[in-house]
Amino acid sequence: MLENAIFATTAPAVVKIGLDVSYGAKLKVYFFDQKEDDWGLFYENLSLPIYLIVSIGSGLLLIAYFICRRSKYSVLFVIGMIFISLTSILSGIMRLINEYTLFNRQLEYVQKLPFIGFIGIPLLIIGAYQQSSRDPEKRKLIIRLGVLFISIMIFLGVIVLIALMKRK
Repeated sequence: MLENAIFATTAPAVVKIGLDVSYGAKLKVYFFDQKEDDWGLFYENLSLPIYLIVSIGSGLLLIAYFICRRSKYSVLFVIGMIFISLTSILSGIMRLINEYTLFNRQLEYVQKLPFIGFIGIPLLIIGAYQQSSRDPEKRKLIIRLGVLFISIMIFLGVIVLIALMKRK
């Protein structure tokens, strides 16, 4: 069984990366055209209405919360949270499009829309850094989280590049 799964998209291929802990900690990398053995992920098993309620509903709730309390947070923090919430909403729309096979000609462009959240994460970190100007402990924590985020993105990029090189 999978404990953790991550999706990474690059221009030439889509890669599914997961950590398989059933046989020790092994990292499995599957391309979507390969056979997947037991990749029953949570969101794939949900029915379409429940998935849409969870993904779109949570995104709308977060957007409403941060717009109502925008004076409490910095502007970049609010914009980053809105972008991350839009990712949740757009992933629900993507599931709907894939379920009913809509926009077949434009599917390549539509599939890239949920990655607007990757713009939101650095904005979120910058906004949190600006908010913590008076508290040095929070500032150290935010710097550590920023370094962790950058190192995770580099790590995922290396894994995707290695998987793409093995595929060719």
